[in-house]
Amino acid sequence: MTSCIKNIFKMMGLDSIKILDSNIHRHIVAKKIYAVDHPWYSKGYILEEVNNMPKWIIEWLRETFLTKAEKFDSNEKIFIDRSESTFNHCQIINNEEVSLFLKSKGFSKYKVGQLSFQKQIHLFKNAKVIVGAHGAAFANLAFCSPKTKIIEIKPKYHPNYISKTIGKINDLDVKIIETPKVSKKIRSQGDILLDINKLKQSLD
Repeated sequence: MTSCIKNIFKMMGLDSIKILDSNIHRHIVAKKIYAVDHPWYSKGYILEEVNNMPKWIIEWLRETFLTKAEKFDSNEKIFIDRSESTFNHCQIINNEEVSLFLKSKGFSKYKVGQLSFQKQIHLFKNAKVIVGAHGAAFANLAFCSPKTKIIEIKPKYHPNYISKTIGKINDLDVKIIETPKVSKKIRSQGDILLDINKLKQSLD
């Protein structure tokens, strides 16, 4: 993660800045410290406040990074495979079934965390249709072109609707498939069991 952050700062012309990993350096003494925070969060529940994300954040991200995209041979129909995540939440239990179905529809599968930030920008910028389970990769919706079709899959009880917020700002066609709670017996495999018919209907 630190190398990714350093790469982003370098793209912003801040490659000489000193970055300390707080996971390693737990106690820091300095004359001046720069730290990141959510500029849209002021009070209450953070996942409710995200609905108030100002337009300028997305505009700034696009203005700053869109031209930094690194082109590669990517499909316009992409399936974001979240199975690389170490977290159990928002994992598709029948991921292989979903992947094979989408492949039959002309989609290619991508593990976004394995791509450089520059390639992630290109992937989302170039996409026409994006399907995937809710996760950090969807922050890249900021780089999508207007009218891009987004199908986000998440558990019904999951309260995060950031994709709708970004979609509204960026003029995206966002659809959310909310899946029912799974049994304790299979929860260790993930918390999303996706009905392929629902996915098919969303693609039509």
